[in-house]
Amino acid sequence: MFLYILVSPFVYLLTGDGLHVFLIWNIFLASVPLGIMCLVHSKWIKKTWIITLLLIFWLLFYPNSLYVITDLIYLDKDLFMSTVGMSSSITYTKNLIAYVAFFHIFLGAILGILLAVESIKPVISFVIKKKNQIWAFGSVVLISILSSFAIYVGRFFRYNTWDFLNLFNILKDFFESFSMFTVVFIVGFSMIQIVLITAFVKID
Repeated sequence: MFLYILVSPFVYLLTGDGLHVFLIWNIFLASVPLGIMCLVHSKWIKKTWIITLLLIFWLLFYPNSLYVITDLIYLDKDLFMSTVGMSSSITYTKNLIAYVAFFHIFLGAILGILLAVESIKPVISFVIKKKNQIWAFGSVVLISILSSFAIYVGRFFRYNTWDFLNLFNILKDFFESFSMFTVVFIVGFSMIQIVLITAFVKID
């Protein structure tokens, strides 16, 4: 994560795109859930109410880890290919700057996924210990749906994690713009999360 943050300003200087500086903030937010989970497991925090509060904050910040996947939308296919001639055959370009931007954005998405997986592992282990594998998988599904909802309102309405105190306006904007796109986005993103988590986290 620190290497990614250090490299980001140089990518910005090369591409001239401020997105690559802003990705520093996105990656920092993506690391917060793992930091919170480290606090939960620290030896000096033993009071139940503090642990419960930290877990609530973990759930609120968790979507930030996977939100960085949506930064892939900033990639422009016209920078990587062009059509040539009457037959419109595709020619793939060797645009160095475009590929540096691609590598940077994609690495950010991968880093966000890894941070999400590492932070949710203790949650799944706890549920398995207290309940069973079915409850654990159900927890993964529920967290994925809630996270996808948060990613949706964050991407399309520009709400931040700390805006949860403004829940009435969030729900108002959500239901006013509710459409088939909303359903497909949340279901699709939930499926992505479920596949990633079950692929990298042992639920048995």
